[in-house]
Amino acid sequence: MKKIKILCICCVVLTSFFFYSCSQSDDNDTMSIEGRIDKFISDLNSNPGNVWTNCHSGASKYNQAKPAKYWTQQFGTDKISLENISISGSTVTADVDGGNYVGLTITFNMQEDGTDNWKIKKITVGSTTVFD
Repeated sequence: MKKIKILCICCVVLTSFFFYSCSQSDDNDTMSIEGRIDKFISDLNSNPGNVWTNCHSGASKYNQAKPAKYWTQQFGTDKISLENISISGSTVTADVDGGNYVGLTITFNMQEDGTDNWKIKKITVGSTTVFD
């Protein structure tokens, strides 16, 4: 009887651990294009050290863009927002409000990184490529 109780407790603990670890995954197993752009802007405004997690690992500057300094040098430290957002296929365009590029058009070229998990492959602001 004691062995059955121990086995039941172990099953409960393992099941709890499994569900907790799945819910804590920061891998962003799936994220839409819209969701990814929202997360990019949120991270840029509040946690620049996390911006790189929105980028596609196949981009040439992927590793270079991991430090927060990369993003603050590109966009500045003022909060930014996007207006007039348009999505066509895997390309997102919007007008930048705030930061170093206020009033310019930003273009995000997106690419899937797994099924239904969109990441940013390239960012162009005006005629300047800031990430690729």
